[in-house]
Amino acid sequence: DGTFHIHDCGITYPHPGFKGADTNRQTVHLEYLVSGKEYFECDGKKYYVAAGYSLIVPNHVNVSYYSDPKDPCTRLWFSVWGDYPDALVSTFFPDEKLIIRKCNLYNLFDDFLSDIKKGSCDRCFAAHTLLEIILQMAGVSAAPSAENEESLESQIKQYIDSHLSEKLSLKLLSDKFFVSEKTLVCIFSDTAGVENNNVCIFSFSCRL
Repeated sequence: DGTFHIHDCGITYPHPGFKGADTNRQTVHLEYLVSGKEYFECDGKKYYVAAGYSLIVPNHVNVSYYSDPKDPCTRLWFSVWGDYPDALVSTFFPDEKLIIRKCNLYNLFDDFLSDIKKGSCDRCFAAHTLLEIILQMAGVSAAPSAENEESLESQIKQYIDSHLSEKLSLKLLSDKFFVSEKTLVCIFSDTAGVENNNVCIFSFSCRL
């Protein structure tokens, strides 16, 4: 039981400049990536979501997100609010701020959005769809955040190593990899204990 309401829903089509940020979030956001790649930043960490992955952003978790300009995403999504979705998410994913699973839920999302468009989606059907999505995602092993960080770290290291003769900076890397300077510092300081300055990242790369 408990309150349950559909807040918003839609389809995001490929656009290289797609980006956004959710602060003071009061809804549970769910999405399925049909194609392309999307990046999320949360608490100084960067995560990526590829085609075939499903994602849940719990209530009160603030994130920023970007579509990969070279491989912009198509995503099906909806957001809900109330005691019911909050209880489901906290029960099945108590310690996760971003729930990312390689889990093909296209049909569930597509049916849900189609019924919304036709005006035939009632509260019971929506609640059942939400439960089914969460149950299927809960049955799949998590995609560890470390995988995302290591992948990004590896890409940045390779870029630095192949451009050592050039003038590099945090800003250049931030623009190149579509990630904030703060996230760059967090990734490398967590791994090597470096301080917040441009030189340390390059020194770390050379030591590896």
